[in-house]
Amino acid sequence: MPKSDYVHQHLSDSEEYGRLRKIEELLDPRTRGFLQKLGLGEGMSFLEAGAGGGGLLPWLLKAVGPGGNVLAVDLDTRFVRDIRHPNLQVLEDDLTRMDLGSDRFDFIHERYVLSHIPSYQDVLNKMKAALKPGGWILLEDVVSEGWIESPDPARVRALHAMHQARKIVFAKKGMDSCFGRQLPGLLRQGGFARVGEENFAPMDRGGQGKAEIMRLSVLGLWDQYLSTGAVTEADLRVFVEMAADPNQSAVYFSTVSAWGQKP
Repeated sequence: MPKSDYVHQHLSDSEEYGRLRKIEELLDPRTRGFLQKLGLGEGMSFLEAGAGGGGLLPWLLKAVGPGGNVLAVDLDTRFVRDIRHPNLQVLEDDLTRMDLGSDRFDFIHERYVLSHIPSYQDVLNKMKAALKPGGWILLEDVVSEGWIESPDPARVRALHAMHQARKIVFAKKGMDSCFGRQLPGLLRQGGFARVGEENFAPMDRGGQGKAEIMRLSVLGLWDQYLSTGAVTEADLRVFVEMAADPNQSAVYFSTVSAWGQKP
């Protein structure tokens, strides 16, 4: 995936880092829980496919211990390249083009990465090949749909119009804004064993959790959303106000986590 295809690639360092950190603050505890249940432990090798803001890396390094290793790959490593640890390798590379090797990792994790790659199946095939027999993969990706209970029809319209615009923005780049729904099926079709899945779709009040993540995303993608014709300037203003209102709760999007073991 060229950098120009990344939906958020035009954001400033501070905007993108703020958005990534909000995601990590919300979802890293869940990711850690899944990895612990799947058996991540000392001496293991780990591929973090999409290093993001690096929030998960300190915990991963502690989990694999001095006998393990972590490889963090991202198209843009600006937020993690200065992290130094003897068991960490940070690599700025393209998952669609790089060679991940074979029978190399005990665990592979991605979050909100495959949904940005039109050739996701090729990348998933490489990930499976790179896993050791018995190794685990944990995929986490978005379902960009939501709902709201509000007496204000403008807020109801704004939420649904925003998601429609987001769907169009992703589709123009060959991507699926609801890609997370595909994850369990992709793992089963790919021959993984012991496949499991869980959906995380909390109701968040404005300024919290996924409400704040979506508020930041809309501010960053404002012009792209407007260009779709599916949403108006008034819709976006209402959405941003709603997503900051602590008296308003809504489901802004959900995150599907799916895991499987290589036979």
